[in-house]
Amino acid sequence: MNGFVKICNCYILTFTYVAFSCEFLLAQNPTDDFNKMLESYLAIDKIRIEQEYRYYRNYATTEAYQTENGVLIREKENLYSNSFDIERIMNSKYMMLIDHEMKIIAVKKPENLKKKDLLSFNTDSLLMFCNRVEYLTQLGGLVGYRFSFSWGKYEYLDIIYNPSTYLINKTVWYFRQPFSPNEKDQPTKPRIEIVNTKILIDPDIENNKFSTLRYLSIVNGNIALTSAYSDYKLINYIR
Repeated sequence: MNGFVKICNCYILTFTYVAFSCEFLLAQNPTDDFNKMLESYLAIDKIRIEQEYRYYRNYATTEAYQTENGVLIREKENLYSNSFDIERIMNSKYMMLIDHEMKIIAVKKPENLKKKDLLSFNTDSLLMFCNRVEYLTQLGGLVGYRFSFSWGKYEYLDIIYNPSTYLINKTVWYFRQPFSPNEKDQPTKPRIEIVNTKILIDPDIENNKFSTLRYLSIVNGNIALTSAYSDYKLINYIR
């Protein structure tokens, strides 16, 4: 995996800030709209979202220099995702992460689905930690919000959605600094777009999509890896 991609992914997954007072420059209410987004996703029992991660060298360019594909599938409380050689499975018994590049499988007890599992970002944190919010229009029938941050890894975050369905079209992360300033080929103020290229409601889901049996063998309550993944390292958080 490209090192820049790996770093970008890790940065997005560790989205943290210190709290600021957020300035709202809009007539819309982002809290109400985020609640409508959440309600829209919760009302759907089965959904498949195909995603494309697009990496740009700066804020303005329209030409991505690298792309990666991903998928997220949910059926009620069951969840499956696959991106960056990392699979994630959650069912009624286990929550599991499989890192195929690092050859690590981690397993723990399942959790209730959180807002960030459904929307790919934590709405409460955004509203608490940003210092400015703007409402975006003129987006070809879509609308959105831009969150500005006065310091930290990100300068802006755009969340673009369909105002009719309240399903998210894409999120755009604007990074404040290059990831590796000492490498001359690294971008200055890069951005990443995570685009939901296809959203399927009530799709056909293959059998055992949310099963862990391909990876785990459970005998007398003891968890071990199956022979197909015996060269992976198991991290067991269930005690």
